[in-house]
Amino acid sequence: MLKRSPLHIQIRQEAFHGITNRHIVPMPMYDGWETWAWLDYGFSHPLSFGVYTRDPYDTVYCIGHHSAHKWYIPQHATAMDSLLDGLKIAKEGLKIVAGHDCWNAGKDVPETIADKFQKRGYSLERAVISRIIGARNLGERLGNPECEPPIPPGLFFVEQARPI
Repeated sequence: MLKRSPLHIQIRQEAFHGITNRHIVPMPMYDGWETWAWLDYGFSHPLSFGVYTRDPYDTVYCIGHHSAHKWYIPQHATAMDSLLDGLKIAKEGLKIVAGHDCWNAGKDVPETIADKFQKRGYSLERAVISRIIGARNLGERLGNPECEPPIPPGLFFVEQARPI
């Protein structure tokens, strides 16, 4: 069985051009909803960690986000701990999907990025990545108010997790 997050598909910031103020909403009452996270590792480009939840009607909300570049894993883990604490979400048992690069090991350093996060209590799962399917999925979730009939959005961001 493939492990797939509906939104984690390695899409860079420019893919978010379709996000407007209509996608920014107050924090939902997400207790009891499916919640997961994704991690896109980066050092020179920013590491991105997003926390998502889905309501019973299949609407997805980004309820938290951490992003920074040129930080080391202990710094990211501390920021991620703070984010999850603020959201009252335990990292134990949280599904966190991540790109394949988190499992690359060097010849001289066999420890992977996933291993380093595991030491800090973050169990990463390898994401199935497809840029084309991911971009289409993101576009469909953003909706289109200009077509007939209009397609309502199914993806929202709380102000604290605004990607723009």
